[in-house]
Parts: sequence; structure tokens; C-alpha cells
Amino acid sequence: RCVRCKLVWYCSKECQKEDFDGHKGYCKKIGKLEASTQRESAALCSTTDHIFSAHAVPQNLFETAAGDFWGIIVTRDYMRARMALADEVYHLAYEIETKESWECALNHSLELLRLCISDNLGIRYRLPFILLYLNRDDE
Repeated sequence: RCVRCKLVWYCSKECQKEDFDGHKGYCKKIGKLEASTQRESAALCSTTDHIFSAHAVPQNLFETAAGDFWGIIVTRDYMRARMALADEVYHLAYEIETKESWECALNHSLELLRLCISDNLGIRYRLPFILLYLNRDDE
């Protein structure tokens, strides 16, 4: 299994070394996007900015503002970073076609929809394809 992205499985070290040139681009990009998403998440957890009039930003926006993230300006950098990560994982899943990669793409997509019900980033258009790849079209 790839230690960095944890999305690609190999039968042996030799197979992993053989595939490294093809995989390293995705892997490095996913690593950078995960780090960016974590930085933005940490920034949101520590923010005390005021938003709408005199209301202070709650400490845990991921729970208290779920569904309305895009309406809160300070969350947009996080949403964009998470969308970029979801997009890259989707492309990797399409390339390697493993259940783990499709599940990861689904989890990122569902989390984006949980945080922003209005789906300002358009993840809803990709979600049916992910569910079809996972043979979960009844959902």
C-alpha cells in the first residue's frame, strides 16, 4: 500500500517501485492537498472573527454551521481546498479503479455536501458517477 496517499495497493515492493513513476504525480499532489485542507481546517477551528453583524464565529463551525458553510466567508478557503482534494482523489480513483479510492472520493464528496447543502462547488454532479462505480446506485 502506498504510505503517503493510502489509496493504491501493490502486491509487492517490486510492483510498487515499477509503478512509482506513474503514481508519484497523483500521490504528491494528494499529499499537498491534504496538508492544505488540514491547515485550512485548523485555521477555522482557531478563528474568532465576526461575520454577520455582531455574531461571533462559533468555535466548531464543522458542527454548528454544517449545511451553510459557503454562506460564511471565512470557510470558503477550506471548502476550496477540500474540493481540490476531492477532485484529485476522484481523478485518481478513475485512473486506478479500486474500491478504496472510490470510497475515499465518496467520503470527500459527502462531507462537502454535508457542509454546504446548496453545493456551490457543484459536487452533486459527480456524486452519481461515484455511486455507480461503487455499485451503490440505489442510494
